[in-house]
Amino acid sequence: MNSSASNPKFEQMIGHFDDDIEDFVPLLSHLSEKFRSKSISDQHHSIDQNLDQIRKNKEDTAVFISTGDGGKIMATATANRLWTPSLEGWVDDVVTLPEATGRGLGRAAMNSLHEWFDEKDVETIRLTSAASRGPAGNLYESMGYVEGGTVWRADLYKNNTIEASESSKTLSNLSLSDIYDLRYGMDAIADNADAEEYDYLFNAAQSETSKLVVGLDVNNVIARTAIAATARIPSGSKAWLYDIKAENFDDKVRTIREAHGAFMKDGISSANVMTFEDADDEIIDALLATGYDPRDTRLYTRK
Repeated sequence: MNSSASNPKFEQMIGHFDDDIEDFVPLLSHLSEKFRSKSISDQHHSIDQNLDQIRKNKEDTAVFISTGDGGKIMATATANRLWTPSLEGWVDDVVTLPEATGRGLGRAAMNSLHEWFDEKDVETIRLTSAASRGPAGNLYESMGYVEGGTVWRADLYKNNTIEASESSKTLSNLSLSDIYDLRYGMDAIADNADAEEYDYLFNAAQSETSKLVVGLDVNNVIARTAIAATARIPSGSKAWLYDIKAENFDDKVRTIREAHGAFMKDGISSANVMTFEDADDEIIDALLATGYDPRDTRLYTRK
C-alpha cells in the first residue's frame, strides 16, 4: 500500500522476507539509540529473530506496515494482546521514516491497530512514549488516550533482582487442581478479589506470552502471585509485570524476583511495571528493593 496516497493505509504484515529486514533497519534506527549502536549484521539478526517470534505468536501480535514507491516500508506499528486479569492491548514501535512525516501515517497506523484490537475484544489499550516526543503525545490524546501513571524499569542482570524458582508456570500448563488452589490463594490475599476476573484469566490459557508466578504457604496453598507478560515487537521484546499479590513486603520482593527469573528463561533482560496514584506503598518499596527505577516515559491509556 502506497503511503504517498492522500488517505494512507496500513496492511497487516503476514510472514517476512529479506527485503522486510532491510526496510526495518532505518525505521528501528530512527526509533532506538540502542538499536543504532548495533553492527549491521547484529541489526539484521535481531530483526529476523524478532519477526519470527511475532509470526509464531500471530493470534496475539500484529505488525502493520505502510509502503511507498517500490514497496519500501515507510512506516510501521505493532499491536500486542496481553492475557492479564483485564485483557489489555499494547501499542509499540510506532515509527515513520523522516522523509514520510506529515502524511498522516501516525494516525492511520493507530486507526489500523484500534481496528485489530476491536476484533480481538480488547477494551483497554496502553502505550508509552518518551517525554521528549511532544507531537506524538498530542496525537495520542486526540485519539482518546489519557496520560497518567508511572513506568518503572529494572535491568534483570543486576544483582539482587532474580530468585530461582520452580513455581513459574505457563497458563496453558495449569491443571484443574492448580486453578482451584490459585483461585483460593488469590481470593485469600486480595481484599477485593473478583472471581469473574480470575475465571477470565484461566479461560485465556491458550496464551503462551503470559506466565503465572506462584508461591505456596506452609499449608501448600498458593499465597502469592504475579503475572509475567511479554509483548513481541520488531525491535525486541517488552516485558511487563502485573498483579503482584502477597501479604507482606518480603513476599512481594520474593515474588518479583521469581518473576524476573521467569522472564530471563525467555531471554528477557529488562522488565517494566506500571503504578498509579493509588499504588500500595509496600509495592513501591518492593520495586525499589528489586532494582526498579521510575522512567522519564509517559504512559497513555485508552478505554
